[in-house]
Amino acid sequence: MLARLLSVISILLSFLGLVVFSFGIFLACISYSTKTWPAANALIIESKVVEVETKTGFNYRPVVKYKYTVDGKGYTGNSIRFIDFNYWQRANALQVVENFPTGKELESRYHKTHPKMTVLDPGTHSSDLWVPFAGIALIFVALALRHVRKRLLRKQF
Repeated sequence: MLARLLSVISILLSFLGLVVFSFGIFLACISYSTKTWPAANALIIESKVVEVETKTGFNYRPVVKYKYTVDGKGYTGNSIRFIDFNYWQRANALQVVENFPTGKELESRYHKTHPKMTVLDPGTHSSDLWVPFAGIALIFVALALRHVRKRLLRKQF
């Protein structure tokens, strides 16, 4: 009975790990492609750190809002990177915000067919790889459960 349960759990974890890994690679590829998106001049209109309460305490989110124009039409953006994360330490979020002070003019990158999709810091970053690594971790847990299942079956016979 336990061996069968371990088998089902390992299959589900393998499938989930594969889905999470594939989705993470997909997101990382889109992040990488932002380096080739067209550029537009942007003006930072707001730059701050927001405290986000969670079940385990607080996280800190860098919030940067900016204006930019594409083909004569004005837009407001708020994405720093394609994949934005909250930070566990306020100091890390402050470091991000310090790169984008209010009033600063800089280059933003926008998607050519969806100009509302924009980033200030294009490309893939190390934080973008957490999702694929989480998928790999799930697959390793599934493999470990398969190993435990095989050992249990050997002991039964």
